[in-house]
Amino acid sequence: MRAILITLVGVNLVAFALQWFWWHPAPSLDEAPPELEGQSLELLGSESRQSTLGQNQAAPTPTPPRYCVMVGPFAGTEPADGLVGRLSSLEVGAWVQELEVSDGQGYWVYLPPEVSQQAALRRLYELQAKGIDSYVIPRGELANGISLGMFVSEVSAEARRTELSDLGYDAQLRTVDRTLRETWVLMPRREARSLAPSRWETLLERTGDVERRENLCPGVASE
Repeated sequence: MRAILITLVGVNLVAFALQWFWWHPAPSLDEAPPELEGQSLELLGSESRQSTLGQNQAAPTPTPPRYCVMVGPFAGTEPADGLVGRLSSLEVGAWVQELEVSDGQGYWVYLPPEVSQQAALRRLYELQAKGIDSYVIPRGELANGISLGMFVSEVSAEARRTELSDLGYDAQLRTVDRTLRETWVLMPRREARSLAPSRWETLLERTGDVERRENLCPGVASE
């Protein structure tokens, strides 16, 4: 009797176990529960948006001013830097810039280029032996030619050319645009106009013989 009871209990346990696993299969390792899957996608989406924003939202490039106020020319960078410092204390952003400005026309006397640098050097030694001030042109269209001087006056340049021609040299004359480099202090026009005229008078009194003008900022093409 006892053996029969134990057998029935064992059969019932086996039947219960088979029924449980048949109706409640274990979840697949490849599939996450719906509620966890949704949380995971939301988290990844948030991180992805932050990464994209970090890549796309770069610091905006400041727009350069179109019109500038220019103060100068200065004899050197030291007095220009001093003015920049005083303007900075007045909350006016300024900077020092070297500008190439026109210095009128010049008249260049020269000998045409030689066939080689060695030939140009031989011609140079010949001229210098006769006391003629000259040097070899190192580059450009007239490379290996001989420069015989730059003159402000066309009359002086023509007299020099004639003198060398009389010595048997094929001297040439060319008109060129002369330029020189000047040191200026530049600032946006809007910021410069924020200063009262009396303040500008005080600033310019301490900078020596300079002028203040308004113009297109260097590098901005005129319309």
